[in-house]
Amino acid sequence: MPNYLDALMVGQRQIASLAVHTPQEHSQLASRPGAQRTRLLGLLTTALQSDSPLVYFVESLGTQLGADACLLLGYHLETQHIVVSRWAAGLSTQQWQISAAVLTESTRYQHQLALATLQALQEGDPSWSCSSENLFTLLQDQPWWQELESQQVVPVYTMPIAEGVIVLMRRPGPAALLPKDLTDELASLGALALHHHELQQQARRSIEQLRYVNHLKDDFLSTLSHELRTPLTSMMLAIRMLRRSDLTPERKAMYLDILEQQCSQETALVNDLLTLRTLETSPEPVSTIVINLNQFLSRLVAEQRSRFAAAHLNLVFEAPTGNLYIESDAVGLSRVLEELLTNAHKYAEARSDIKLSLNSAASGEVIIRLANLGSGIAPEELPHVFDKFRRGQGVTKRAIPGTGTGLALVKGLVARLKGEISVNSQPEREGNLWETVFTLRLAGSAVAKVG
Repeated sequence: MPNYLDALMVGQRQIASLAVHTPQEHSQLASRPGAQRTRLLGLLTTALQSDSPLVYFVESLGTQLGADACLLLGYHLETQHIVVSRWAAGLSTQQWQISAAVLTESTRYQHQLALATLQALQEGDPSWSCSSENLFTLLQDQPWWQELESQQVVPVYTMPIAEGVIVLMRRPGPAALLPKDLTDELASLGALALHHHELQQQARRSIEQLRYVNHLKDDFLSTLSHELRTPLTSMMLAIRMLRRSDLTPERKAMYLDILEQQCSQETALVNDLLTLRTLETSPEPVSTIVINLNQFLSRLVAEQRSRFAAAHLNLVFEAPTGNLYIESDAVGLSRVLEELLTNAHKYAEARSDIKLSLNSAASGEVIIRLANLGSGIAPEELPHVFDKFRRGQGVTKRAIPGTGTGLALVKGLVARLKGEISVNSQPEREGNLWETVFTLRLAGSAVAKVG
């Protein structure tokens, strides 16, 4: 099986119960309707009700028509996924899917090749050798494909949902073509098989999404319980100590500070949840002003520097000569940057630099980057960094505080500012540290200028 395909290997199946037609019997089937033809259509209809409709479809079709191989190549128009289902006499039936959502350099080529082959076959490719070569490249671990020639090509359309093609193949030799009324019925059943396959894929994706959301919910409730109980425990202890009559004024002031600090932490958590909810349901209108970004960011860094220094982190600000101005919401932008700085503060390696940089692009965009060195973000985690309540692997075991709302808030606030936020995490050439970079681009009505 090609290692570049999003593999979905369907195991070996015993198909001895299906009557295999010889080429002579196939000729009879092609030339006249009857019991054999009724049996074929009945088997194909039954295949639609199975848990693997495309697999049973090509098995039944190829076996009943006495072909050496049968291929169904389908393309779903909305998702742009391509599915390949292949049966060959004496071999296990296989099914692959080339997912448009996770295209790499190699799979992108296979995706384009499959589309070109599909179009050529649908349009009645006059040179079967060309399509055969494309199929051989698509299924490069199957050398026996080169020994086959096209017996019949049946285009399949389920517009506007999907399109595909059924290809019946035999080794070189005489073969009778199927009558048009039969190929029309095969095309209709093939369309139904593609449609049923996509419905099953949608059901699987929905189930996986529900499991993922349920996992996030459980993880969030566990984290929220911890984030709520820890301050409440400290507050309860402080209250009990304040009830003592022998407290000195200094001790009394200390416990009052604890109460105020923990109460502020609880209030901030509740406010974060309410803000996140507001951004999702009824975002407030943005009030914009002209901001001198050099001064704005310099002031923010100055306010945060002592907090970073206490954690043995060096906060550095880099900006071009002159001043960059932008029209935006100062409160929202400040909240975005504070959340990103808080995130860097949590995950950066001690005694490392955290760099906040400001630049402008030729298009007029303002680009703000925040880079830090630390444990990094795994590639499979990158697409989910801004998901609500999502936290990185192992953060709970490492006792890193948080509820998974900070970066979700960043994403919502940036969208409100009509900007874009992205993240990249790459290992350093030396050592075990990774550089994680958040890039904020402010565009749209924002205009950057140097002055």
